[in-house]
Amino acid sequence: MCFPRPISKKTEDCPYDIVKVYDGSSEDSPLIVSLCGRGRLKSNIIASGPDILVEFITSNAGPLLNTGFHFKADSIIDPDTSEPLQLRNNSCFVERYLPENKESTFSNIRSWYPPNTTCAYRFYTTPEDVIRLDFLLFRIERFTLCEESVKLYDASEPSPTKIITKLCDMNKAQAVYESTGNYLYVEFVSSRGSLDGSSISYEFQVKSVGASSLESGHACSRVLDRDGQIILPLHELNSTSQPVTCNYTLDASSLMHGRVNLTLEVPFEKMTKTCLDCKTESVVLEITGATTEDTPLCLCHMSRKRTVTITSLSSVMVVTLRSNPTSADPKALTSSSSNKNSNNKDITGTFMFFSDVRCGPEVLKLDLQGSITFPSFQDGSLPGPVHCIWQVPLLPGKDAGFRLENFIGNNCSSDYLKVNHVLLCPTLAEHSFVVQREDIKSSHVILDLRASEATEVNFTLWWTQLRVLPAPSTASDYSLMSLGKECEFLCAASMTCIRKELVCNGIPNCPRSKDAPLRTYTPDEEPSMCSSGRHNLQLHWWVIGFGLGICACILIGLVYSVCRRCQNHRERF
Repeated sequence: MCFPRPISKKTEDCPYDIVKVYDGSSEDSPLIVSLCGRGRLKSNIIASGPDILVEFITSNAGPLLNTGFHFKADSIIDPDTSEPLQLRNNSCFVERYLPENKESTFSNIRSWYPPNTTCAYRFYTTPEDVIRLDFLLFRIERFTLCEESVKLYDASEPSPTKIITKLCDMNKAQAVYESTGNYLYVEFVSSRGSLDGSSISYEFQVKSVGASSLESGHACSRVLDRDGQIILPLHELNSTSQPVTCNYTLDASSLMHGRVNLTLEVPFEKMTKTCLDCKTESVVLEITGATTEDTPLCLCHMSRKRTVTITSLSSVMVVTLRSNPTSADPKALTSSSSNKNSNNKDITGTFMFFSDVRCGPEVLKLDLQGSITFPSFQDGSLPGPVHCIWQVPLLPGKDAGFRLENFIGNNCSSDYLKVNHVLLCPTLAEHSFVVQREDIKSSHVILDLRASEATEVNFTLWWTQLRVLPAPSTASDYSLMSLGKECEFLCAASMTCIRKELVCNGIPNCPRSKDAPLRTYTPDEEPSMCSSGRHNLQLHWWVIGFGLGICACILIGLVYSVCRRCQNHRERF
């Protein structure tokens, strides 16, 4: 949909012309959104059913002042065979009994939903069986910093003590999940809402399987958010002929730039970033969040016990133990349990949470202009891989211009900086770009740095809070465009506005055009303008000083004249 003025969804900003969109064929249907303003609505609006009502309400002066709006409507045919979530009467809840050996496939909500929406699935089977969930697809469509997430509970209700894992853009699904009982509760939570479906595209398959004979009460999957110990009872896995997957999520997100340091005693000989090397193994340990790539670190090939220490690059580390007795090495588990002390084959370890001081503060200072240089913080020269996430806060209604200088690194596969959704690779050339407010899903821009070696990465990133002017419909409209009082200085090449205090302050703030030479001054730092301004200021002070000097001379003359007259008057008498 396209509108002729800045788009707003707030009722108080729409006293005149307004467009209302309903999820149905009448005004009694749920109201999806009310819109007014100018520009293009970036997201589509997808109804939950076959009907959608668009209502246009104008003010008395509407036809004289405004140009209306236009939109395009299409029907959507979904060829997917999975069962998506459906929002009906502000509720989306699925409860399903899973018969043994029958698979069911479900997917994310694909239509609009309001803020603070919670959708849930409750799966249950016979008391003798457990439920296995396998993600066939898990893709992040938009970056929300976990404002939208999928939570898995090993229970019939969403109990914090029974949570298996929380999946979002900061912690992606990596494995099969299995309940310890005959219930599994899956919950989708969104605090922000959406007009065109969830920011997480997922598709999972659930089925009822025979329960393993692990100790009852053993929590095979759990979330840990405090320092402690971890025990994966490897010797007990031989008691079942079914594949088993256990997930331990170590969550340090409560700390600023939280990281996990994990020390394990493992009976594995091989450690590799290519998990295909462990495909034929009966037991595999996967650790997610320890590499600069999105792939897990895998340990396999049973051997003598040894100690490994692994540090995460993000605030969440997921430790996944997979056993598959039907693999090419069926005797691995059996041999481990035949030892005199089978507990020697257990995987044990300790973990602790800490803050990565190389990254500095997570939330940067709110200002019209700012910069960040890496490394520049305490202990920034410490070696090893690094993963930093910063937040650049924005003023209401402002866009952001960025300028990257001297980005030194190895290659873009291992070293890169992501600004919102713009991927920046190491380069000595200056790179300038603008991130518009409509492309920013919250009140700040996310900076995401990943590097394989912190000591080999260096860059400086400048940003400026500005406003992007809407593009005129024709070239002749440029001469007729009214900038308004909010545009204190116009950067003509990029059609952006900056505040006057950012002009001639020694730092380029106007976005540089792509074809502009590198040494060309930006419009806000043009020498002729800035130097003339300083000369004029010096001239003004000279005139003021000269005038004050004349006034002082006149005053002295008047005082002298009065004194002489008084003296002559006394001499006469």
